[in-house]
Amino acid sequence: MRAFSQSQALIAESVLLDSRLALFHEQEKWLAIADLHFGFELSQRLAGRLVPLWGMKSIESRLSQLLRDYRPATLILLGDLVHDKNGAREFFSLVTRLREQCDVVLLAGNHDTQIKRLRADLRDSFTTDRFEFHHGDCEREQNGRIQIIGHFHPAATLHDGAGLRLKFPALVQESGCWILPAFSPWAPGTEWIEREQGRIWLCTPNRILLVDPEGLLGIEQSCQSGSDLDANLNGRAAIVSPSLAERPIYLGPDAAEITRAMRTTRRLDWNCHGAGRTIL
Repeated sequence: MRAFSQSQALIAESVLLDSRLALFHEQEKWLAIADLHFGFELSQRLAGRLVPLWGMKSIESRLSQLLRDYRPATLILLGDLVHDKNGAREFFSLVTRLREQCDVVLLAGNHDTQIKRLRADLRDSFTTDRFEFHHGDCEREQNGRIQIIGHFHPAATLHDGAGLRLKFPALVQESGCWILPAFSPWAPGTEWIEREQGRIWLCTPNRILLVDPEGLLGIEQSCQSGSDLDANLNGRAAIVSPSLAERPIYLGPDAAEITRAMRTTRRLDWNCHGAGRTIL
């Protein structure tokens, strides 16, 4: 596994969020990813839309990089494996290649109904001592484990107060449920409306940003220095506010890079992961 960087954040004991839209457990050695929607472009082409055919290659390339970096014992794919049955053959060819590198757990999502009938290795859930993994399209009874789900494609947007915005996929961390961002490069994400007070971690291509909607830990509300805040976040995440114009906030050591991106980018509201464009 590579050394820690600003593209990683320790969001719980032994649990790393990678800005490449993946969650890794350092002790249990699992890597979790949600909502591949593999074969989306095939479905769109069959419907007469001339969508480029780079999405599946992007997904496999990014998965391969994550497996090389983390060397997990188990890869957990949290449902919506394919967009529909048109991508099934290509997806299961991908699974065969992935299983040459580690165990692969396939969890069915609402988009996988047709392929679930064809494969016995698709399951509804997977559990470890601390966590229960499932797609998230159906409510589950609380069983003392933290639920890790996908399905919702959470995202959050940064504004500069002058009409500019940057939208990024996000991991939502609630008390008993963590919602992963969609891994598909075709999924820009849906603005997350909080169900309870929790944490929202923005996944930009090169770093993790911890959204701070109430200004908590902002400079004007904290006596901590910037170095203290960096230490609390392990030096791997910045504190930001959804509106950069509302209040002074602490952006971490790369504040100039973030504000420069806000000033020079007119609008970004699609998933830049795997799309060949780097903003942060």
